[in-house]
Amino acid sequence: MIIFCKKKFIIGTILGIFILLTGILLTVLISQKPQVIRQHAVALGNIFIDYASPIRKLDPGAIGMDVSGYGYPNVFANDQVEQQKLKTLGIIFMRMDLTYSTPGDPTSKIVCGASGCDTRWTGDQWVQAIKAIGAQPLIIVPYSAVDAANMVKHFNKDTGNDVQYWMVGNEPDQAGISAATYSTNFNQDYDAMKAIDPTITVGGGATAWYDEPFLQTFLQQSGSRVDFVDFHGYAQEGNAPGDYTTLFQIAAGYGNSINNLRSLIQQIVPARASQIGIEVGEWELNWGGTAQNNTNFHAVWAASKPGLSWYWYVHGRRVVSRIWRYHGKCGHNTSKCRSICFR
Repeated sequence: MIIFCKKKFIIGTILGIFILLTGILLTVLISQKPQVIRQHAVALGNIFIDYASPIRKLDPGAIGMDVSGYGYPNVFANDQVEQQKLKTLGIIFMRMDLTYSTPGDPTSKIVCGASGCDTRWTGDQWVQAIKAIGAQPLIIVPYSAVDAANMVKHFNKDTGNDVQYWMVGNEPDQAGISAATYSTNFNQDYDAMKAIDPTITVGGGATAWYDEPFLQTFLQQSGSRVDFVDFHGYAQEGNAPGDYTTLFQIAAGYGNSINNLRSLIQQIVPARASQIGIEVGEWELNWGGTAQNNTNFHAVWAASKPGLSWYWYVHGRRVVSRIWRYHGKCGHNTSKCRSICFR
């Protein structure tokens, strides 16, 4: 019995020493690598969103949408259910690509410009549907001064279906258009459009990412004209899931890129810098694939990006955001996001 007690005492002593040493080792590790521990805590923890507890009141113009023209047979132009839902949501801006069905012919039908969109509806019907829910249309025009001017004339002079906001093209760098060529096209479109209605607001740039050399050339050649510069940001191609920490760092970096763009404007066009706004035209997790699209992480990441850039003030111009309408329905399949600032 005495031998058993001694063994028990010895075993207990050894266990006590082991526990003590383990505790000391953990304390050292935690003190040396607090950031690593915090990162793992974020990765392993649960995120709860209380939609009933507002944290900050946003500008009413902060969230809007793009109208793609997809979703046949029920698209925004004819779907009253969708129109009512968006009206209830309080969308302020809606952006759409419009074009003449026969380029160069102003008597031809104006239709949606996205490839494969529902061309049954006229440009007037799209614009009227946008206005009917209380939103302002922003129209993207092609790289044709004749068509751009005729479209402004059609809406703002001939029909009285006025459109205030316009943009020349979208992601020219993706189409293989050089900065110099795009700038020349922009200047021609801008001058022709303003000759019809000098009160309109015309934006450009619209690169697929923050392409500083491209935008530098654009500002050098078109800075005396442009009313706002478009900014896009995508975090990954999306063929494989990305690292959470890296992707959130990329989202945080958008704010720095926007500040860099503002500095570029001030450097190249100092006399007009206060008159040139910045549009966060597109942001999304993936630019190609679908990895992590339908996940909770995607929702949190997409929400974090505008949270980081919504209230970046750029010389009195607020960067605000809107959600892109994908395949005709809000939030269907995946979500790309876009935004606009005219504050």
